[in-house]
Amino acid sequence: MKSFLSGAKSVSLVFALIFLVSACTSVNKSPSARMSVLDYYQQGLNQLVEEDTAAAAKTLDDMAMNYPFHAETGDLYISLMDGYYRNNEPDKLIELVDQFLSIYPSHKDVAYANYLAGMANYSRGKSRLSPNNAAPDSTYAEMALKRFHSLLRCCSNTRYAFEANQKIANLESMIALYHLRYMEWDYDAGRLPQATQRGKSIVSTYPNTIAAKRAGDMLASVSGVNPVPEPIAITATPSIITYTAAATTATAPVALVSTNPVVKSAVVAEPVVETAPAAVPEKFYTLQLGSFSEFERVVKAVGTMGLEDLVVYYRYIVNGKTLYIATYGKYESKEAASPGVEEVLKITGDPNFKYWLRQLDSSKLVAVQ
Repeated sequence: MKSFLSGAKSVSLVFALIFLVSACTSVNKSPSARMSVLDYYQQGLNQLVEEDTAAAAKTLDDMAMNYPFHAETGDLYISLMDGYYRNNEPDKLIELVDQFLSIYPSHKDVAYANYLAGMANYSRGKSRLSPNNAAPDSTYAEMALKRFHSLLRCCSNTRYAFEANQKIANLESMIALYHLRYMEWDYDAGRLPQATQRGKSIVSTYPNTIAAKRAGDMLASVSGVNPVPEPIAITATPSIITYTAAATTATAPVALVSTNPVVKSAVVAEPVVETAPAAVPEKFYTLQLGSFSEFERVVKAVGTMGLEDLVVYYRYIVNGKTLYIATYGKYESKEAASPGVEEVLKITGDPNFKYWLRQLDSSKLVAVQ
């Protein structure tokens, strides 16, 4: 009997020990469930390689909760910003940048974060002010302008400050030209008080633009006093107004786009969309940059020049043959086209770049998008 009880106690002791070991093991599992900071970082990078920004954002949330101020956490913020930018998710990118700047105001990549946020709105701003936009809007362009100015205030000694200055010049030209078109619309309609107010705003807000000079000339014709007393020091390549294709019965102003340098990128030809003949003078001068019998070929050719966002395409019939041509600017005379020639040569970086300064008849043209 004693032997049985002794054996029973031994068995009970063994089960108790097993239970305790199991309990200790389960308790120890909780802390080890949290990954190391490097494991989080590598997991996030792998998800971004697969272009899964949603999964990478979840990894970053977990990483920030466990390692809020670790260097790798800040670096994964930057990598996710790049992912959002590549995937064309501008709103998420800007939200992440603002969150990052509130947590890491002195991070080594503050300038880059601001630059990415600026570029997100810069791309949308250019699109909204493009010659093919039927409802132009300067909101995103103005938001980008504000972000680039923030970059200059915080990080003027970085390489991104130089890029920001370039973008600021481009944005100011685009926005000023946008407002100038509305000024011209008011002026032509006889609404001189409204035209005068717009003109003064352009001159005071964007003094270093071609649009300011033109607005000043129009104001001088109204009041007899030139509001731009000193020559304007142009800090960016001058811009030429490019009008949208619009029906001749249009009752609203057409869009404008600045013809400033852009970063060269690969161009994928979109399906051909034709619009009504452009509401421009019967004949005008322009720089023809290329012509092909197929629209896709002329788009591809322009893409290699770095001018893809700055040209207007037309379908043109000559001697019974259909051609698609790429044009830059519209001018009243050959002499007036000189600034446009200088711009094209500067953008392409080729002093021997071939172009054709020619006169076109708008009645024979059909704008193509």
